[in-house]
Amino acid sequence: ELNNRKNEPAEARRRKHSMSPTRTFGDDPPPRNQALPRNQPPAKNQSYAKNQPSPKNQPPARNQALARNLSVELYGDEKRLLERLKLEKNADVNSMNLNATDKRIYDENPHLHEVFLNRRSLTKFMNPFNDEMRILTNAPEQIPSNSINMQNQSTTEHWGQRKLLLTEIEFLTAYGAGRQFLVVYAGAAPGSHLNFLSSLFPHLKFVLFDTAQFDVQPTDRITIRKQKFDTDVARNCASSTPDILFICNVHTFNSYQYQEQDTVEDMENQKVWHKLLKPTMSLLNFRLPRKSGKFEYLNGQSIIEPWASKRTIECRLLVEKDAKLKQYDSTAFEDALTYFHNITRIMYYEHNIKYDEAEGLDHCYDCRTEIFILQLYLSIIQNVTDEADLTKRTVQMSSDISRQIVNKAREQSLGIKRTLDYIQKNTTASSNL
Repeated sequence: ELNNRKNEPAEARRRKHSMSPTRTFGDDPPPRNQALPRNQPPAKNQSYAKNQPSPKNQPPARNQALARNLSVELYGDEKRLLERLKLEKNADVNSMNLNATDKRIYDENPHLHEVFLNRRSLTKFMNPFNDEMRILTNAPEQIPSNSINMQNQSTTEHWGQRKLLLTEIEFLTAYGAGRQFLVVYAGAAPGSHLNFLSSLFPHLKFVLFDTAQFDVQPTDRITIRKQKFDTDVARNCASSTPDILFICNVHTFNSYQYQEQDTVEDMENQKVWHKLLKPTMSLLNFRLPRKSGKFEYLNGQSIIEPWASKRTIECRLLVEKDAKLKQYDSTAFEDALTYFHNITRIMYYEHNIKYDEAEGLDHCYDCRTEIFILQLYLSIIQNVTDEADLTKRTVQMSSDISRQIVNKAREQSLGIKRTLDYIQKNTTASSNL
């Protein structure tokens, strides 16, 4: 393997994985923000085709969760969940003096609460939501000075398994339809979402690689290999079939001392694996070194991850088989992510899901993206053409995701039944904006 620092003690090279797809053993430091804003200091698993309805969700046991959180080792998205419950409990809505329109928007859109809590104006996205909205673009040169402050309150959702699932549904819908691909997945553990993902694409076979503990049931279409993914494994996979789709979610973490080296190593390894596998397409983890400067890597599209941590400095990279190399600017990449998380992500996006039908879906970017991806899947893979049926099945599928991708033992430890509406919308509201 590249850059594997073989002379270091084995303990220093330990690989840690978590229920959250981003590293969560100790919170990542806040993203570098000197450039944004300018001159401001950084402050399991039935086939989905059956489409069987699920029972209505019960409200979360908030107090129970808060009481229990010290008795379990929390993952990053679980910490975020408890932080958000505490924030919502202590929020003084009356002190914001919202007018009737803003109060209704606040009540109906829990993920957008931070706009009002931070005394900002809500921006409504007026253009169509299409494929272009899924691609990370550079931040604009001029940014309002009060729009990005790392001390601001945050109410966006961090749900690691949901984040992975949605980007993988999008990937397999676009490139896995109509052919019997082998999906090679490196860094797949724990994979709580993978039985559900497999049920959505019954014509695909999955082989999962990781040394960490899996939360996946093997099936006739899911093979689990509890081993490290390396160049030998990549060569063996490549020799088994020419029809491969590659997904990589390998994260190495030793300590913050080696964080930059870990990032470079992971990036270089997956680049080598991509070249050895020669997949039709790859969905790679994309995280650049935090030091300023250029970084040469495979040319691809930077795909935004819904339900990611607001502190994340990574996205996904969609790469073609014969991709060339290109130069990426580390500072511009981090600025783009910071702008997305603090501006684009908390705009108001229209969609066709009615308020009283949407279980936790509101009008934030993450919810709009989930609706967009699920409706693409239903249209392309399930051949749903009727608009009313499409809307109904989108809501049902979103609800099914909440129930199918969770680790039940984690729910019991936390005392929270996690769904998108564990923070309830105001039940007196009745219409969209």
